[in-house]
Amino acid sequence: PDVVLLCSDDPERHIIEAPAIVAEILSPSTADRDRNAKLKLYEDNGVSYYLIVDVKNNLVTGFKRDNDKFCEMESGETMVFNVCGSCQLSISIASIF
Repeated sequence: PDVVLLCSDDPERHIIEAPAIVAEILSPSTADRDRNAKLKLYEDNGVSYYLIVDVKNNLVTGFKRDNDKFCEMESGETMVFNVCGSCQLSISIASIF
């Protein structure tokens, strides 16, 4: 992944628990893989939120875990994530670009 948010201490070697948020930055060579294979991979492995960042089109597509499946998040000027128990993270879409 291009960006990962963990709700634990930094791992010494490898991440052993599912990240709270994973973001992938699209490129022409990885776009199909990011939208399909990685979406399924992160969904199957317990990631809470998955973001696909399309820099070319200034677009962020977010997916939120709902039970065992991802559902697409509503788009807007700000994305809000409830992570790590009672922590909340807000990201302005404009700040990404």
